Amino acid sequence: MKACFVISKIALFVLNFLFVLIGLIILAQGIWVVVDSRSFFETLAFFSKMDSSVLELYADTEFVLAAGGVLIGIGTIMFLLNIIGCWGVVSEHRGLLITYSTFMSFIFAITILGIILLFALSGVWQAAVNTTVSQLFSTNYVGTLGAHEVSAYDPFSLAIDAVMITFKCCGINGPDDFSSSATAKAWFANGRKFKELIDDAVALPAACCRYTNTSFFANQRYNEFLNYMEDQNCPAKPPKAFYNASCVSMIPVALEMNKVPIIVTTVIVLALEVFRNRCLRTIAHVGWCPRICNEAVGWRALSCATGTSIEECVQHQKLRWLGHVLRMPNHRLPKRVLFSMPNQEWRKQRGGQPLTWQRSMKEITNSMGAVGATRLPGWGPRDPPCAWL
Repeated sequence: MKACFVISKIALFVLNFLFVLIGLIILAQGIWVVVDSRSFFETLAFFSKMDSSVLELYADTEFVLAAGGVLIGIGTIMFLLNIIGCWGVVSEHRGLLITYSTFMSFIFAITILGIILLFALSGVWQAAVNTTVSQLFSTNYVGTLGAHEVSAYDPFSLAIDAVMITFKCCGINGPDDFSSSATAKAWFANGRKFKELIDDAVALPAACCRYTNTSFFANQRYNEFLNYMEDQNCPAKPPKAFYNASCVSMIPVALEMNKVPIIVTTVIVLALEVFRNRCLRTIAHVGWCPRICNEAVGWRALSCATGTSIEECVQHQKLRWLGHVLRMPNHRLPKRVLFSMPNQEWRKQRGGQPLTWQRSMKEITNSMGAVGATRLPGWGPRDPPCAWL
């Protein structure tokens, strides 16, 4: 059992320390993005195959700054929570461990609640998301391929083009989004351009067309899109060789096809939480068979039955020891040592363990009421052995 206890402590420390490092990395990235997003994207382009000129389009945009703020919040919470867990495990500080256990239980409950609401209220939030995205699409999308130079690409339009090419769809709600200025205001105003064609001669953006290979977009070679287009007159009226599916309907299908990583990530998070609770049960010596909730297990492992603070727990143990000593026979060594009588000159003995123990007992009994009659003859409050009380 002792080995199990030690292994549980080590496992909790390693797990928390790992998340402390992850929290620091996320926090540093968030601060970097907010302070100087341009240098962040330059560094990202240096260590990846992405074109820096394209990444710099997203620098200092509201979306990137908001993402940086979210990263700072997540990193701060992860760092503080797990540093409390590490410190509490190493020092065995009950207050820190109670705080850590409470917050982790709260996060676990929020995660489960979020998953339940995600599926139970899917019709409500999907409709709200579709409405919001459609409004953003109408007021911001102007198209990129064949309409503007790379340096003039709008980050939002580039992101929508990436969605349409990746998921092989056209428009948020289908190709009809580009048939009226009410559903595509920005595109009707500034985006209807393709080769020498402009305005009413253009029916669809180039991102809606079918391509034999989409590697040009993944490699940021946007000027080569015509080489991969099935029909180079696709955007012109009447449109040809384009996708009819709406992105609203295709994204859930793509997520369903790639659901394994999502499920695996969720299972890993829940498994780590179960593992943490298992470690706490080992510390509290509680098995899975007894019907005891995790909150009660955390209380048993990290607190005592009579109080909520460490001082009260220590005082409780001292009083129990005092009662144990008072009930000892007179010939027992601890009683004779701790209740040592005055010497022959009737002088009070000073120093040593008896005086230290008596001072400690006085300190915790000062706030108590008057002691009544004792059931132990000779050990009442007025008897010589207890005169120091």
